[in-house]
Amino acid sequence: MNDLAMIEAILFVAGDDGLTLEELSKITDKTLDTMAVLIEDLAIKYHNDEESGILLIETANKFQIVTKKEYADAIKRYAQSPFSQTLSRPLLETLAIIAYRQPVTRIEIEDIRGVQVTSNLQKLRTRQLIEEVGRLDKPGKPLLYGTTSYFLDYFGINSIEELPELIDVDNDIEISDLFYKNFHQTFDNYEQENI
Repeated sequence: MNDLAMIEAILFVAGDDGLTLEELSKITDKTLDTMAVLIEDLAIKYHNDEESGILLIETANKFQIVTKKEYADAIKRYAQSPFSQTLSRPLLETLAIIAYRQPVTRIEIEDIRGVQVTSNLQKLRTRQLIEEVGRLDKPGKPLLYGTTSYFLDYFGINSIEELPELIDVDNDIEISDLFYKNFHQTFDNYEQENI
């Protein structure tokens, strides 16, 4: 197994939350010294690879995979293009959870949806529908997400209080089903009116 590829995969899944050297060390069963060398090797690999659009950075003692600044304009054009305008159902589910539960962490969203949402969060941030609103005061200091003012414009509402109310359902119905029933039709209607 390639150690650098393994770290890359783990950091990709960790997304915006990133991971500390200690967390990476525990996950991979590597010593801190070994992990420090591997992280440095991975950072150098990305930095020197002109055919790669990503970098490894350290922020707040956590390592994250991010896109290179020179591609910011292309990423912005993609976010504003017709190809990215329609929100898929998985994106709508993630967005609905954030809208109603904000501020909320990635882990909390994944607990509700039952699937990994890192790429959904990145897409929603790129489209400026959600933003980081702080960090939870718990070990690891996970990022908290909330909706943006553009979210309100996008769906044609003036405040979060104007979101449709949740209907009461039996406790045995999963919350993901609740989001499907409550939000998809409403959000689809908003999208059709605003695109």
